[in-house]
Order: sequence, then structure tokens, then C-alpha cells
Amino acid sequence: MTFFSPGQVISTDAADQVAMNGWWLIVHPDFIQQQYIQNKLIDTAKEVLSTTSLSVSEIAYQLGFEYPQSFSKLFKNKTNVSPLEFRQSFN
Repeated sequence: MTFFSPGQVISTDAADQVAMNGWWLIVHPDFIQQQYIQNKLIDTAKEVLSTTSLSVSEIAYQLGFEYPQSFSKLFKNKTNVSPLEFRQSFN
């Protein structure tokens, strides 16, 4: 992962590396890094939820969350469904 300095202007190619689009992007690295990490965590959680029978708590702990409730809240904020609702959509 590439990290950028606060206020640094980057091109479209570099923006694509952090899953952002546009001609130019004034980087706020804390926000972009946080969004990138959260998106990767949600992508991983979706994969695990759809392919295993691990509990939501087990998934949360494996992804590094101290509290499963924090994971569930993030998941719902990012996907508009709870982890269990997401899993049920595959059954």
C-alpha cells in the first residue's frame, strides 16, 4: 500500500491505488487509509460470510476487532445490511 503526505496532490493512477477516482486528489491520508482498510475488511468479511459457517463473532475476532459489535456496526454502515442479513441472502 502506498502512503502519501498530507495535502499531497496525486494523479489518477495513484488515486486508483487507493480506490479513489478523479483527475486530482488532495490526499488526506488518515481518511483514505482508514477507508481503504475498512473496505478491505468488509470485502474479506463478505467472502467469509458467504463461504463459511463461522459465527459473526468469530469472523470479527479473526479480522482483528476487539468487540464483535464494532464489526457488525461497521459492516452495516458500509453495506446497509447486517452481517447475518448478508449471510442469509446466500441461503
